[in-house]
Amino acid sequence: MNDSLSLDYLLSFVTLPNVLGATGALFYVISMSMKTVIPLRVTSLVSASCLLGSSILARSLPAILLYALLLPVHAFRLYQMLELIKKVRAAAGTDLSMNWLRPYMKKRKYRKGDMLFRKRRGFFFCRAANFTNHYYAVGFSVLLKEAERIDVGRADDRIPADPDR
Repeated sequence: MNDSLSLDYLLSFVTLPNVLGATGALFYVISMSMKTVIPLRVTSLVSASCLLGSSILARSLPAILLYALLLPVHAFRLYQMLELIKKVRAAAGTDLSMNWLRPYMKKRKYRKGDMLFRKRRGFFFCRAANFTNHYYAVGFSVLLKEAERIDVGRADDRIPADPDR
């Protein structure tokens, strides 16, 4: 039998830092497959905790610094999401006032005659959604798109926007 792959040789790699590192890596991969934020943050906290323990036991200073910084970031974002959920539930149980959303809003100025809402394919849009912007860090074309104004009403599918004009 080959001595290089014996059971004793393989078991010599089963140490506490390696087990913690493998567990942290497993939770990291699981967290990247999450579709919702709360379970993602929880699994990321478990992953960062395991990887921090592994890096402390392995005496790896860069990894210790990284995971020591990631733990409070994930914990704070989890706290923010849980507080937001509480606010949403409290607002849904009251008069449905939108004042709790004010910290998350921006003021915008519009001129008289600007179209704010337009019915299109069964939904109402304030502005056209541009989901491709998150792929660009900084780009000239993205900056130009951000400077665009709201579309002027026009015919969609050969139906006039305002039939009285």
